[in-house]
Amino acid sequence: MLNASCHSDHHINPARAYWELSLQPGAPLQRLPAGVVFFIALVPPLYIRIMAPQLAAWDAYAASEAERTLLAS
Repeated sequence: MLNASCHSDHHINPARAYWELSLQPGAPLQRLPAGVVFFIALVPPLYIRIMAPQLAAWDAYAASEAERTLLAS
């Protein structure tokens, strides 16, 4: 849980051993380990302050047309 940066590779190659997983080009990365984000989420104002800029960047640069349509509605 402290290093889930290769999680997307697990979905592409589910039979691959954990230690053989690699970062996928263009895959989103968390700036903090998932366990740390869990505890930050227990303080909603702090979570929003940290996550809002990352979500805005995703919406602007990485969201698909379908995701942008959902945001607009």
